[in-house]
Amino acid sequence: MKQMTLFDEPTTVLPVSYYPDFLTKQEANELYQHCQELQWQQNQIRMLGKTMPVPRLECIYGDEGCEFISWFSFSDADLEQLCLDMKRSYNA
Repeated sequence: MKQMTLFDEPTTVLPVSYYPDFLTKQEANELYQHCQELQWQQNQIRMLGKTMPVPRLECIYGDEGCEFISWFSFSDADLEQLCLDMKRSYNA
């Protein structure tokens, strides 16, 4: 029996890389603790003429000049030190 599909063509699998030792256990625990202390917020979104809360908490950071959708903009100062250290480690 052939499995049914919702799509006419096969979908492309996105390239995902897994780095099992990217963070040590201590670094992972520090990151987890740090994430619990971030300023999470529930933003609003306008859909179909109605404003409603986004169904998740968000904490958004980015590089200077980075824009997300149209209502968010970032400055590099928004990146906390832990995020900057991780970014440097990844880019090294």
